[in-house]
This record gives sequence, C-alpha cells and structure tokens, in this order.
Amino acid sequence: MNKATYKAYQRSIKDNGLRYTLEHCPKLDSYTLAKLDIIRNMQDMLAWRVRWLNQPDTTRLNILKLTSPYF
Repeated sequence: MNKATYKAYQRSIKDNGLRYTLEHCPKLDSYTLAKLDIIRNMQDMLAWRVRWLNQPDTTRLNILKLTSPYF
C-alpha cells in the first residue's frame, strides 16, 4: 500500500466508515487497515498507570486492569 492509497482509504473511512471500507478493499489492505485501527484506539497503559499511582483507585476492576497485560 502506498501513500496515495492509504490517504484514499482514510478518506473512505471518514466518509463511509471502517466496516464498509474493509469490505470493499483488497484483503491484504484490509488486514493492514484493521491493525492500524486497533493500534490507533489502544489505551496508553503507561499514562493510565501514572494517573493511578497519583490517585489510587483500589476497586477490583482497576486492580485487574493495572496488573493484567490484556486490558
């Protein structure tokens, strides 16, 4: 995927949504776009841990999120 194709996909995602764009692009490009979307929407866990250390919240869910690599 070159820069122009990526820009076209970004415009399509903005206009039509991610699901529509993934259904109408080549399979290899759809895998790349899906991975990029997952990475873009990931929470910054280091920043979350720093905020938690400054104001600890000891509820069960927050303890699991702090100690688990999967959240």
